[in-house]
Amino acid sequence: MDELKTAMSDHMDQMQEILEKVSAELRVGMQPAVDNFIGFFHAIDWKEPWLVGLMIFHFMALIVIITSRKNINFQMYLFLLSCRSTISLATISLFL
Repeated sequence: MDELKTAMSDHMDQMQEILEKVSAELRVGMQPAVDNFIGFFHAIDWKEPWLVGLMIFHFMALIVIITSRKNINFQMYLFLLSCRSTISLATISLFL
């Protein structure tokens, strides 16, 4: 029984070491990506009128989607409207 306890203890120690190594490697490996994201985030002028409008539109769309979640017909209409809007905007972008 003591052999089993020591084997389990050794195994847990090994797993802990492996987990710590992987965690440290991930933290070091992700740091350049995090730095790039933070730089990108700070480079954006979040007070641009079109960007504020876009965020308000998406927030309002989220509110409408959540409040109408039990009305399947309305949800289907919203989905078809968003698909049609995407196709229309793609077509308009070709001409601009």
